[in-house]
Amino acid sequence: MALDLTGIINENEYYTDHYLREILEGDLKDLFSQWRTQAEEEDRPSPDQALRALAQRYFSTKASLERIRTLPELLEAQRPFVEELLSALGYAIHPATRMGQSDVALPILGEITKPSGAPRLWILEAATSVLEPEDPLQQEVLKER
Repeated sequence: MALDLTGIINENEYYTDHYLREILEGDLKDLFSQWRTQAEEEDRPSPDQALRALAQRYFSTKASLERIRTLPELLEAQRPFVEELLSALGYAIHPATRMGQSDVALPILGEITKPSGAPRLWILEAATSVLEPEDPLQQEVLKER
């Protein structure tokens, strides 16, 4: 069975088409098997099933956000869906502030740390593209929450 890559954009051809078509599925096979086993043992949906279950909620949330015109209201309104999405992906929400480069305070929703305690991943909240379409990676960090 070929891996369905619907919604996956190969930005700047980061991966070769050959890798995506021929190799990726094999690389992910063990992970998918692990997800199924863990989901059965814990009697809960696997991450791919949990994401699929959020589809309707995503579109209804997106439609409701189109009526909001201020950034603070937008962030507050999208937060319940963001929490569900992150939970489906296996991340817990623990809002905090961390110091980034040049001593810039970054409001984070959560983090994953290395065994040493150093950060491996910070989860940053971005406003959806409803207000002004733009790449979330190009957005500036808010100075206040």
